[in-house]
Amino acid sequence: MRLGSVTGRAGKIRQKEVDVLLAVDMLEHSFRKNMENAVLLAGDRDFVPIVESLVRLGTYVYVVYEPRSASPELHRAADVGIPLTFDHLYGWSDPSFRSVHHLPQGTSQQGHPDLFPRSVLKRGETREADIYLWSQNEGGLFTLVHVKEQMAVLYNHRDEDFLTRFVAARHGQISWK
Repeated sequence: MRLGSVTGRAGKIRQKEVDVLLAVDMLEHSFRKNMENAVLLAGDRDFVPIVESLVRLGTYVYVVYEPRSASPELHRAADVGIPLTFDHLYGWSDPSFRSVHHLPQGTSQQGHPDLFPRSVLKRGETREADIYLWSQNEGGLFTLVHVKEQMAVLYNHRDEDFLTRFVAARHGQISWK
């Protein structure tokens, strides 16, 4: 482990040297053939030169990036670009956290779901699909339906807010109508 430094005053504290230290370590290990693969979790275009150098040295480079904010040049410079998803983050979390915080499981069905006799609470959309939120009176469950190209995925959960945030994290921000 290598530590950078911290500079600034309260409210404007910034890390320094961390990106350069990481780049130097990656380059040294690649040059010495201490690694065959490198995984970089980043989105900053400043890492493009190191990724290109690692690839030229024969190290297979994976860049894991947040698709909405990462520089496209960075993951294109790598051998493989992997968009970071909600499922990655949840899967990397501690098992004790996952045992307490269960995620809604999606059930797929062909076509548009029959919304009645359920009570439709809200209708909306994500960047890719139509969204319906309904209440199932029995058992206090809420169902959020994600419909895209005649394929529906139904998610159930007891907490409406949690269910909405979960689907938004997985499929994109929901605009309610």
